[in-house]
Amino acid sequence: MASRWQGVLGGSAVVGIGLVVELGSQFVRTVLLARLLGASEFGLVAAITTLTAIVEMVSFIGIDRYIVYSSRGGQRQALGVGHTLCWLRGILSALAVAALAVPTATVIGTPEYAGSIAFVAIAPLLRGAMHLGPTQMQRSGIFWRGAAADASGALLGLAVAAIAAFIAPDHRAVLWAVGAQAGGAMLLTHVLAGRIPYRLSLDREFMHEALRYGLPLVANGLALAAAFQLDRIVVGAWLGVAALGVYGFSMTLFLQPISLLGRLGMTALQPKLSSVWHADRYGAFPVLVRRLDRYCAALGSAGAAATACLGAPMLRLAFGRSFSTSDVFFIFMAGIVLLRLSRAAQGLLGHATGRTRDLMTATTVSSAAVPITIGAFYIQAGPEAAVLGVLIAELLSVIVADVLLRRHTGGTHWVVPAPLTGAGVLLAALGAWIVLVDPTLWERALATVVGLAGAALLLLL
Repeated sequence: MASRWQGVLGGSAVVGIGLVVELGSQFVRTVLLARLLGASEFGLVAAITTLTAIVEMVSFIGIDRYIVYSSRGGQRQALGVGHTLCWLRGILSALAVAALAVPTATVIGTPEYAGSIAFVAIAPLLRGAMHLGPTQMQRSGIFWRGAAADASGALLGLAVAAIAAFIAPDHRAVLWAVGAQAGGAMLLTHVLAGRIPYRLSLDREFMHEALRYGLPLVANGLALAAAFQLDRIVVGAWLGVAALGVYGFSMTLFLQPISLLGRLGMTALQPKLSSVWHADRYGAFPVLVRRLDRYCAALGSAGAAATACLGAPMLRLAFGRSFSTSDVFFIFMAGIVLLRLSRAAQGLLGHATGRTRDLMTATTVSSAAVPITIGAFYIQAGPEAAVLGVLIAELLSVIVADVLLRRHTGGTHWVVPAPLTGAGVLLAALGAWIVLVDPTLWERALATVVGLAGAALLLLL
């Protein structure tokens, strides 16, 4: 038993390091391009990355997860069917990006750049050619090959983006970066697959099993795309490409670290939570759930305090007036940081207890961000209206997920976790202080330190 858990922890550490490198490289690339390109050019970057993200989410059918979790995923027919589905997904995704390039460019008011947007269709096509051998090796506890391929591709994308941006500081830097990242990762999967042959297969039995596993995830991908990406298209259509640059960069800057924490938590904590849920779901498991609630509220409080107090002045200080936005925007953003961390915890609990259908329902609710944002724009168009729409949708999603998951995580009735409620009250008070007093930068820094100390105290208690 001890050796089994050591293997799990070792695999989690390897995956965690890979994720830190991968997402950290993408984060640095985003900051670098925003610094070098300015708001207008970065708006085009945001439009390009948004379109590719939407297509990737909608076309996600969990091929890698099927290979790892299927009882027959180690067989060569399963690998061959996985490669066939990868190619099919890559071709369809590339065609979708190319077909949506002109509408996307037209919606954000830059039809002359449709060709640039269409160019990134090469990325899903390259990913379609990846070798799933390193993924299949995870079944035997070998994680480093897949992690190395993803991390190395991201580092290559960062290096290419930096070189391209210095040579020609415009949106084309991201085109080279996306292509280099996808191509580098794809080539490394073939190198690191070792002696596992690359074959395609149309085996009917395995194809049916893979599609039965993966097709329900398409609906969840549609909801994720609507919840996490379409708001950027609305901002670009209503406010123009410069406003899209500010909005897209701000959302990425403050929310991408949460994505990293969520994926790390899923890798490191799900095995333990699932084990305890099966062994003692009415005794030890509720204790772990309450502890997870407290940790997420503490981390969310710290992140929310820093976002609300320092978001606006630090953005202007680091990236210039072209990326300037209001305190109200970042107060709403702080609320999203707090709720998004709570949703990450709910996602972890849903996967640990097998309640993925409940998570899909909650994600569908969060797609209400788009109609809420459009309605708010009719009242007063601006970045604040967009981020308010996302905040309201996130709150609704957290409530729905809590209602659905409570009965499976040790609760007998619906109640938003008390630590999250307390953190929300403190954030509201902090936001009111910022709006009414308009504190100096040093006062904001002091308030952030107090917020971090409060979060640490919550963890200790």
